[in-house]
Amino acid sequence: MTKNKIIILFPILSLLLSCSNYYKKKYLENTTKIKLPKSNKNIQIFDNNFFATIGKFLIKDKIEINNFIINYKFKKLEKNKKSIIESDGFLYKENQVILNDNDFFYISEKTEEYRWNILINKTTGELWIEVLCPGFSGNKS
Repeated sequence: MTKNKIIILFPILSLLLSCSNYYKKKYLENTTKIKLPKSNKNIQIFDNNFFATIGKFLIKDKIEINNFIINYKFKKLEKNKKSIIESDGFLYKENQVILNDNDFFYISEKTEEYRWNILINKTTGELWIEVLCPGFSGNKS
C-alpha cells in the first residue's frame, strides 16, 4: 500500500470509529435514560454486539459531577463493597474499575430487556456505564 493511500485511509477510519463511539454512547444514554453531562469525555466504549456494552467516561467539572449525582439520585457505594460493574474486564486494564477510595456512587436498574449499572467516582469524575442483555444479566435464558 502506498503512503498516499495510507494518508487517505487514516482520516476515514478515524471518522468511522468516532461515529461508532457516538452511536454506542447514544445507545447507553437511551437505554439507561441517563443523559451524560456535556463536558464528558469518552475514554473507551466496548460493545460485543451480543450481551454487553460498557463505556468509561470522564467528567472534569466538579459542579457537573455533583449535579449529575443529585439529579439522577445516585446512591453511595458502601465501603468494602464489590464494584457493581460486571463487564469492565472487556475494557483495557487501565480503564477498569478500581475501588481505591470511598467516594463512589451508583445506580442500577433491571427491566425485562436489560440490566444496567452506572458507577461514578465523585473525586476523579470517572464514570462507567454498562448495559447487560438477557443471559448475561440473568433475566432470561
